[in-house]
Amino acid sequence: MQQRLNLITPAHLQRVNAALSESWVLGQQPTDTCVLQVAVGGEAAELYPLLGAVLVTTNAARAQPAGRHPVVLYVVGQQGGLVPFDSLNAFAEGLQASLKSRDGSMLWRCIGRHQRAQLRAAISALPKGTPLQVSYTLIERNVLKDLFLNLLQHYLALQKRIDQGEKLFSEVSDPQLSAMLLAQELFECLQIPANDARTLALANVNLLQEAARQAKKLPVWLGIASTGQRKHYKQLSRRYLANAWAVENKLWQDLPDLEAFARDALIARLSEDGFYPQLDIDKPLLDLPDDVSAQLCGWSSQCAVGDRDYKKVVSPQRTTFSLLQLALHNLDPKAPWTRWRLNRARWLDPHWKDRLSVGYLIKMIASLDVGGEYDKHVLQAFYPPVPTSGASSGLSQALVYRALQQRAEMQLYSAVQEGLSEEAQRLFSFAMAARSAGDLQADGFDVQLAVLRLVGVTLEQDRHIAGVLLIHDKLSGLCVVYWPTALASRVIVGYASLVEAERALNRLGALPDNLKVLARQVAPGWESQALDRYPGEDLGVSPRRRFSGRLGIVAMERVVTWVAEFFTVRHKVPAVAQDSVEAQIQEQIALLPQAWLAAVPTSGGNAMALLAHAQVFDLQRRTQAQSQSAQALQEYREQRLGEQFDATIRGVLSFVPVLGIGASLYEMLLAARRYHFSGSAHDAVDVAFLTVLSFVDVLLTFAPGPKGASAARASLAPVHRHQGFARAGLKVAPSRPLNLLERFRSSGGLEGAVELQGPGGKGRYVKNGQQLLVEGDEVYPVYQRPNEGGLRLKKTPGEGEGELILKIEHPREWLLGGDAPVAVPPARVFQPWAPTRSASDWAPPSHARVEAALRASPVAGSAWQNWAVWHSDPLPEVAPSRRIYRMPAGPGYPPNEVLQLGQQHYYYRLLPQGTNASSERVVFIMKNHDLHFRAYVDMERWLGIADAEQPVPATLGANGLWTPHQPLFNEPLDITVGRAFPDLTVNSRRFVGERLTELADTGSRITATHLLNIRATLDHWLAPQTPGRMVDLFKMLRPVAEPGAGSANIGIDGLAPGFVRLDFSPPDHLNSSLLRRDVGVPTLRSQAAQSAVRRVLEHHGFTVKGIARRQGGVSGMDFYCTHPHTDRVYFVLTHWVDNRTVSLRSRVAPQLSDAWLQDRISAATPYSLEFIAIDNARREQRLVRMVAGIQWSVRYDEPASVYFAKIAPFTP
Repeated sequence: MQQRLNLITPAHLQRVNAALSESWVLGQQPTDTCVLQVAVGGEAAELYPLLGAVLVTTNAARAQPAGRHPVVLYVVGQQGGLVPFDSLNAFAEGLQASLKSRDGSMLWRCIGRHQRAQLRAAISALPKGTPLQVSYTLIERNVLKDLFLNLLQHYLALQKRIDQGEKLFSEVSDPQLSAMLLAQELFECLQIPANDARTLALANVNLLQEAARQAKKLPVWLGIASTGQRKHYKQLSRRYLANAWAVENKLWQDLPDLEAFARDALIARLSEDGFYPQLDIDKPLLDLPDDVSAQLCGWSSQCAVGDRDYKKVVSPQRTTFSLLQLALHNLDPKAPWTRWRLNRARWLDPHWKDRLSVGYLIKMIASLDVGGEYDKHVLQAFYPPVPTSGASSGLSQALVYRALQQRAEMQLYSAVQEGLSEEAQRLFSFAMAARSAGDLQADGFDVQLAVLRLVGVTLEQDRHIAGVLLIHDKLSGLCVVYWPTALASRVIVGYASLVEAERALNRLGALPDNLKVLARQVAPGWESQALDRYPGEDLGVSPRRRFSGRLGIVAMERVVTWVAEFFTVRHKVPAVAQDSVEAQIQEQIALLPQAWLAAVPTSGGNAMALLAHAQVFDLQRRTQAQSQSAQALQEYREQRLGEQFDATIRGVLSFVPVLGIGASLYEMLLAARRYHFSGSAHDAVDVAFLTVLSFVDVLLTFAPGPKGASAARASLAPVHRHQGFARAGLKVAPSRPLNLLERFRSSGGLEGAVELQGPGGKGRYVKNGQQLLVEGDEVYPVYQRPNEGGLRLKKTPGEGEGELILKIEHPREWLLGGDAPVAVPPARVFQPWAPTRSASDWAPPSHARVEAALRASPVAGSAWQNWAVWHSDPLPEVAPSRRIYRMPAGPGYPPNEVLQLGQQHYYYRLLPQGTNASSERVVFIMKNHDLHFRAYVDMERWLGIADAEQPVPATLGANGLWTPHQPLFNEPLDITVGRAFPDLTVNSRRFVGERLTELADTGSRITATHLLNIRATLDHWLAPQTPGRMVDLFKMLRPVAEPGAGSANIGIDGLAPGFVRLDFSPPDHLNSSLLRRDVGVPTLRSQAAQSAVRRVLEHHGFTVKGIARRQGGVSGMDFYCTHPHTDRVYFVLTHWVDNRTVSLRSRVAPQLSDAWLQDRISAATPYSLEFIAIDNARREQRLVRMVAGIQWSVRYDEPASVYFAKIAPFTP
């Protein structure tokens, strides 16, 4: 570079290149290149070498120092460089001038630090005009290697001097600081010499490299675009970048950097406590173990046998913190391991160990809560409060939305050049302009926004990916994916369906560049927590169900799911660090390559708000990666203490003989899971240890032996006393019989008594209106209470209050009755798995309108004609005028009715009419297959995977001809039910469809009556302003509990088959704090449940009046409800439920029983008209007793739902 700038000649450059060449060896010719080590001094006896400096010249220059030969001085280090000379004497003169200069010279850095004072004294002692002594020594090995080794040896020697207490730096006495300064000096000596031209050249190279990297991010179409297209795209880009810079600049004006924020907060607190500025918050202060845990020795192979104490386990990994780093790390004052860690700290500055106590550190650091407070500042910066006067801090929504809108316009223009269709352009622009859910249904669109979910296979819950939008038009099926930050794929892409878009995202998201972008877009926390943080309206996203919950396989599937999750879920805390998130995404791709991403439809309508909040998520995630908030520490503490509590319970259960085996086996599974995840030898030892321990527990519990025999005898002693003592070889005194009946004996005889006849009359007499019982020679007076099967011995007056109840068994006499046979209905086949049909007062509406609409419907296609069955023999005619015949039974087919259409001998099988066929002029043609399954199974198949096999209705015209029509149904039942009841949950829609199919006809097999009644009911529900739809659902509900039960097992939404509950989506957003068990939460839960139940009922036309209730110290409200479509009265008991069971126990009688209602009515003050109506409805059997509320529990991984369940009436 210097040669190109004409700073050195080609001859000098040639010598330098030759010396630096790997093949260079010292030659003997005058023209050969040589390298010289320089030493200087005042006298020849005291010479000091120039470290890090060499001379490159020729052998001729050494022989003729005054001759003109190329000489180059090369000095390593940041302050070094190349300096050319024309002769060795010229170099010596320049060296002398530099060292004698009063301004100092950079060459003094080449003199050893401990020798500089001596050389300065020697130079000062020289007489004026006397030259310095300069000596040259040949270097025979590689130049750079020689320089490097000499520097290392020199600085090692200086380090030893520091260790011995020598003061190398005049103003520094601290050995540690001296060592740090020495290391910095060595670091600078090993750097490449600085050069302005080189710095400028490298800057230009870096600029070109960055331009090349950015060019790769530009759209491909720019390479073939016209000048006008490039100019327009450039304008759009500039406008977007200007606004994006304005947003960024305004944000960081109002929001300080996290470290600066932590520094200010910490300095303010330390100054208040009197520790600052004496305490350096940046200086390393203490070294802490990463974790300290308490482990019960009973489950560890590291403890002695029989040891049941808790052992503290300190992790070998340790981290050094300054006070500022500790403030960012944060401490949990309620976690016991916080104090355990600090008690095992190594203080790097012992001076502060006594002044900064453990208690003060915990209290002070926890009170700062740097991460939590900074998170509040982030939210205030993006969503500032409305200013009362003057300018406000924070970002305005208009500024953020403008930047996002201009980015969308720029990327849309690029997508159009890449081939985005016009329909997709319209859909994208329409969705981006919407600001609410109502705006998404206009201009021929019915748009639903969807977000992206990272499906958690090895994660405890799913994660939410922000900043990616799927815009789905439900009318056309078109779906536009908008991924603004995508690197390896197009930003805006249109797909034919939502499913196709999801598949493409799974494929494109796995690309390396896109994977890194996705990792940065994963929102902090689990999916449910992230979605709750979006401002404005609730997005209405339900958690993913980990199992389908289909009937018949629920228990087995839950067991399989639990086992699979037990050995696959390894991450119970959501990761926030970039590399950790990326590693977890790769885990999900490896286990679920085709479905690790899922599209999640939402009820939101503001796409801009979703994209804007993605920036908040990104900043929050980066903040949480650097600093833990108090809330995050609390969640970790609750999880860890919960696991410890479970371990304690298992430890207590281990002392119970049988339950202890279960605890041992579970501990063995836990150890196996730890070994499965870690693969460490320590965990393998634990697995072996616990396996042996479990085997011993099983052996000692179930193996026969003296101890087991004695325990069994002790438990059976009241029954087998004689046998037990006999086995032990002991003599037993004869036991005296108990004379329990002596005081009930009658002194009179049986003179004049009449013996009773009939069943149970043997041995019983009546005398003077008194029943007598004869046992041997003794007579006992007895009586029998109404509705009681046993006899009571009548007590003698004045002999106590006790009674003895006798239950007398009589041997039965079975008579075959062969001489008088009686006709009875044939016995049904025992079907233990068949659904029980419960009584219901619901009846389907008339299907006359369905038949009328059917006759006016279009004619069916021709696919059904392939269902014809050819039969050559004549068939018996069932209805001669309608051409319906009876087909005899065939292999695998029972007898059935068929319809003759078209050619002779071609018949079409008919669906059975059922018990309430409305007309002989409507039949259903079906494919010829047997109907073995329940009606709903066939309906689900016909409306799903076998939609082409749905029976075709046919009507008989006045001309005597049959006309096939289009099928009655064009979508699954749960979808139609969802359109009639949009607020019903997905699972309830499915169960409503099953119950409707069951009640549509009396038989269990599908019939024409089923189809007509189902269609009539759905049309009735879908008609606008239809009253009584909710009343129909309540009538169809099965009672959830047995009469008089103390609790009702309502199950879980989706896992309670048989239609024993109705579930609705909560009308209001529920705060996740309701899941905690803090003070005051029960009252908030009760209020939330009452509000949700009232709003659902009033939405469906019920008149709701509250009835105050107080139970367990929590005030509540039950409801008295009426509906104009029915004369029934509904009493609704409200409960918040976090498990499967609703408790109905009370001090009087089971809640909702007659006795409980009467007690509540009588205790009401003042006596209200509602209670009068409830009591009258109860007497007239018009009272419907229900329990309703909110069910929400993290335990079952289910979203919250508003449930309704019916309770059977009970009179104790």
